[in-house]
Amino acid sequence: MSTKQHMTEGIQDFISDDSSFYGDDDVKERLEQTVEESWNSNATVYHSVHASETYVLGYKPKAHDEAARPEKKQEEELWNPYSHLTNAWQLGESVEDFLTRLPPSKSFFREGWIWVANPRRQRQPKRSDLAGFNEAAKKLFDQYTSLKDHIATSGYPRTKKAKADRDKLQHEILQVLAVKYDVLCGKWMLFPNAADVDRIWAVVAEAVVNDQLGMAAKVASADAEPTRSGKLICIYTKNFSDLADVRRVLETVFDLGLAKRDRSKDSRGIYYKADAYTHLGIESKNEWGLKASLYSSQDPPSTASRVVKKDDDWSF
Repeated sequence: MSTKQHMTEGIQDFISDDSSFYGDDDVKERLEQTVEESWNSNATVYHSVHASETYVLGYKPKAHDEAARPEKKQEEELWNPYSHLTNAWQLGESVEDFLTRLPPSKSFFREGWIWVANPRRQRQPKRSDLAGFNEAAKKLFDQYTSLKDHIATSGYPRTKKAKADRDKLQHEILQVLAVKYDVLCGKWMLFPNAADVDRIWAVVAEAVVNDQLGMAAKVASADAEPTRSGKLICIYTKNFSDLADVRRVLETVFDLGLAKRDRSKDSRGIYYKADAYTHLGIESKNEWGLKASLYSSQDPPSTASRVVKKDDDWSF
């Protein structure tokens, strides 16, 4: 039985043939016409609704529809390479809680350092080969020392040649070996006095976590031997040869009031040192005559000394 017949019979079951309400043939004809119109209308609505549902169920988005959708915002992935260290800031820990837990002036660690990492820096596997770097550098130093001794006993004029050889040594360490063995980090160094170290470190730690400074920072703990200049704070950059980034971090150091832009002779300034030199134990007044720092706030990267060419040779 069709739905239409069912609807009509439903009315007939409800209103008997004897009912005066049913009316004569004209009334009956008009009534049946109304039912017919009602059925057609309902059938059209029913079809449109269910056809739409069928279409939706079977619909596959087209490429341009996908492109038109707003992109779902990717959750920011944070990373802390020092998550295994108790003497370091941890993800989920506020900077304020970190500073309360580990104030440099009152925290004691055998390693002598407190660390904080920039959690927004790109995650990268550690590839540095320090053993290979140190071994190759030792051979280089031996070669340079032999050359120096030969020049000293030969009566060969040392002034310009010695400077060129020293520059060549620096180039071989920083531009060849450091690149080959991936020892590329470097740091701006601050030396606040013991009374100021907690305050200065608080500014540095906050800026590192908020992605304003470099990739990481560390501060000497209370049991670390103070230098003649004060307590050491290091602000790291990823690559000492990335002069734009090195300069950017320096400008932020200035903006945060951690150092002065003053380039006068009386200004103390701050210095930048390559980790390659740190691992090799190169300090000021070293036996090879190398300058321990690469840059300073008074001689920033954009005005650094000459670049040594790869074809410079140790010849005499």
